[in-house]
Amino acid sequence: MDTLPSAGVGAAVTVPLVFVPFSPAVGGTVAAYLHDGDRAGWQVGALSGALASVPGITIPAAVIGIDVPVSLPVLAAVAVVYFAACGVFGGIVGEALQDVD
Repeated sequence: MDTLPSAGVGAAVTVPLVFVPFSPAVGGTVAAYLHDGDRAGWQVGALSGALASVPGITIPAAVIGIDVPVSLPVLAAVAVVYFAACGVFGGIVGEALQDVD
């Protein structure tokens, strides 16, 4: 698979698991494993995490009911960094699993 479809599949795996700690690592692993590329698993994992951060922050924010306009951008920035960092870790693992096959 190309980069964007692989990252989309990884994000689709991450979103239902958003309430599980470190779930973006699972999505990053899936994305990097499915990616046919030049050893860029960490990049695909990071993209997967960044894509998953959009619904990953809006769904819990809607459930919790965050109303303060200042805290939502800060929370969103922290979430993007967290999701992308976990995705990078998962991408490295997915790339290693792809090498085993």
